[in-house]
Amino acid sequence: MHNTQKKPSGYIDRTPAGFGKRNGLSLSTVYKEIRSGRLKAKKVGRRTHITEQAETDWEKSLPDYPVSNAN
Repeated sequence: MHNTQKKPSGYIDRTPAGFGKRNGLSLSTVYKEIRSGRLKAKKVGRRTHITEQAETDWEKSLPDYPVSNAN
């Protein structure tokens, strides 16, 4: 049974699905990032939780987009 309670204003979904939505990634890609160790996740009972710090660290670890000097 799903909880249909409305989330409070400012609520950020810290699940892998929420992380994927915020970053434009599929759920399978999110779990691939977790398994590779590039994205840190915590277990809370049976749930998987991605902290704000883990999300920030993951984003900082991404390579910069290459800039072309071609004119």
